[in-house]
Amino acid sequence: MFKIPLAISLSMLAANLTMEYGTLTRRRGVLTHALFRCAAAALTIVAIHYLSGIDFGFNDTYLERCFATLPFFLSCMFLFEESVAQKTFLYFMDYSATTFLSSVIIWVGARLPLGNLTEAVECALYAGALLLLLPLYLKRLRPRVRLMLGLFKTSNPLYAAFPPLSFALFVVLFGPVNVPTSFRWLGTMLMYVGLVCLTYYMLFSHFHAVYDRLQAENDAVRAMRQINLQKKYYEEVGKGIWAQGQLLHDTRHHLVALSSLAKGGDSQAVDQYVDELLDVYGQPATGFYCENAVVNAVIGGYVRMAEEKGIAVTAKLDVPAGIGIDEYELCSFFGNTLENAVEACGRIPASSALHGSRFIAIEAWIEPGRLVVRAANSFQEDPGRSGPGFPSSKGSGIGLESMRAVVEKYRGSMSCERRGTAFVLSAVFCPGP
Repeated sequence: MFKIPLAISLSMLAANLTMEYGTLTRRRGVLTHALFRCAAAALTIVAIHYLSGIDFGFNDTYLERCFATLPFFLSCMFLFEESVAQKTFLYFMDYSATTFLSSVIIWVGARLPLGNLTEAVECALYAGALLLLLPLYLKRLRPRVRLMLGLFKTSNPLYAAFPPLSFALFVVLFGPVNVPTSFRWLGTMLMYVGLVCLTYYMLFSHFHAVYDRLQAENDAVRAMRQINLQKKYYEEVGKGIWAQGQLLHDTRHHLVALSSLAKGGDSQAVDQYVDELLDVYGQPATGFYCENAVVNAVIGGYVRMAEEKGIAVTAKLDVPAGIGIDEYELCSFFGNTLENAVEACGRIPASSALHGSRFIAIEAWIEPGRLVVRAANSFQEDPGRSGPGFPSSKGSGIGLESMRAVVEKYRGSMSCERRGTAFVLSAVFCPGP
């Protein structure tokens, strides 16, 4: 049984912590992290003493050392936001990599005739290897690992069992304290590690395939929604053009009638005829809500749709024409906002006390360097529904994700919350240079 240098153990721990903090999302403050990590280190030392019964000799088996690091695993579960499956996968994947590296380093040290310098050389080799590999992980591999961890949300969480199982088997068969000096042992270990890496590659490929499929499906749904929004916009524009043409066509007839009434000296009839004309032509086919033609048309279409369903609508918009935001994306954002609001109000059953007071209120105004949008609508949760988020007949919440993508493109932020019986959406665009 070989002795594991304390410096290698500490270096392994530091490397694992670096990968954790560089990959996962912290949900606690810096002080909380420091306190929990210090407590985990103290508990680990106590556990090593208890398991090995050797005072800082660190001649315990590596399997005992792994059990002793349980406090670090539990602190990882508490300190980061990701799911248990995500954190378990990363934690044991990191430990597998650092354990493999330490096994190779100790095997090399055992074959070199270094005498009393063996431990120092092993520590130097291990530290040098970590200094080379950690930047490579953070720069090249971290984005792929984050993507893979994100896909755990749509994949089977049992995939997270693979790293702990492969790690435990590696420790039993090839742990650093069991290192023989034969090349056969090294070859067997490399074949095992190659098999594990191949399995990781297959897992990653599977996750990427799932991700690409979901992306393609989401892109198709987004495209259809954008086409529908554009159709609504062009329908409103077409209605406005038709109304303008009809008005021009009828103007000559109205002028002839007014001329005849005026020549006959019937001023009362003239006034009455003018009043009737104002009643018919006084309101445009699409109301005027703001100077931006695209926003105005899309808002007008959904306002009319809501009012036809008995939903009270209040719209106070100050969106200029040259705001610096792509009109296609403005159409998408405001169209999705109103479509979701109309749908949410429409889901409130007629038997509900909220049905008679359904409303939609949308505001938009300009502040220095930014556009602020706030929309609120009636909302009633389905009592038979479970799970987080807000319900939608469209299913996957692609509308909200599409809106968030547009907002974030212009360095803004968006939030959604429920306030009593109302759903409130707030967004800030920063379309500066």
